[in-house]
Amino acid sequence: MFQCYFLILLFSLHLLIPGLCLASDWYTDPQKGQEGWYGYEVYKDKETEPENNDTVEIQAEKQVEWPTMKEAMGLNATVLGHLIKKAADVAIGKPTEANVMRWVEYMDVARTKSLHFANVAAWVRQNNPQFNTAIQSPYNYSGRLAAAKARLAGRKKYIGKKADEIAVLLFVSQSIPLSDPARKILEEYCKNRGLVLRIYDMDIEDSRLLAESLGVNAIPQAWVISKKGYTPFPIMTGTTSESQIELALYRGLRVVSGDTPPKEYADPLPVTFTASKEVE
Repeated sequence: MFQCYFLILLFSLHLLIPGLCLASDWYTDPQKGQEGWYGYEVYKDKETEPENNDTVEIQAEKQVEWPTMKEAMGLNATVLGHLIKKAADVAIGKPTEANVMRWVEYMDVARTKSLHFANVAAWVRQNNPQFNTAIQSPYNYSGRLAAAKARLAGRKKYIGKKADEIAVLLFVSQSIPLSDPARKILEEYCKNRGLVLRIYDMDIEDSRLLAESLGVNAIPQAWVISKKGYTPFPIMTGTTSESQIELALYRGLRVVSGDTPPKEYADPLPVTFTASKEVE
């Protein structure tokens, strides 16, 4: 009798609570070796999962400690640079008078330190004349004029010594308008320096083959070859002045002949006497 009442009660609960699991909801998973109430296995993970809150905790902005102007004067360049950048970021982000004033003060510190450095550097150069650029580049007009004349004479002398060893090859074409002025400029220059000049018309096949072997890549173009076996090199493309031709010839000859390394290609000729350590 008691069992009948219990079954009736259980059946009533099933009708009232559709989600209640009965014996038919019991399962066995042979692959995973699991068994139990269906509802419990399905919902137990959801019950234990932490809640996902989309709200992001906003941290309070940290208080920045700004050095005083006196303290900033003692900072090195790297640290001071970072400090100025930070002050600029704050001033731009929140351009209050205080923030902008802080940036201006730090910039003034940088200006003052730069001025101090420049003054000390100038004094060091004065005390050590070997580092004074006036040796290579005089500051006054008369000094620059004298230096230019001395260097021009030095270039002429150097090229004169190499004149018998080299020849200038000029590649032109009747269809290229710049060929005629290039020919006239180079003829005049080679005549004044005693250099051999050979002109090749690119409309002739032999000239094109020679140009290809040298690496000619523009017309008109002038190259220098040597009896000593120096590597050929160009000295003019298009048209230019005689002074530029001479500079390119002088610098190129020094490099290919081994008189100077490429890293000193553009170094000017010395125009003053530099005493050695042995000279007292």
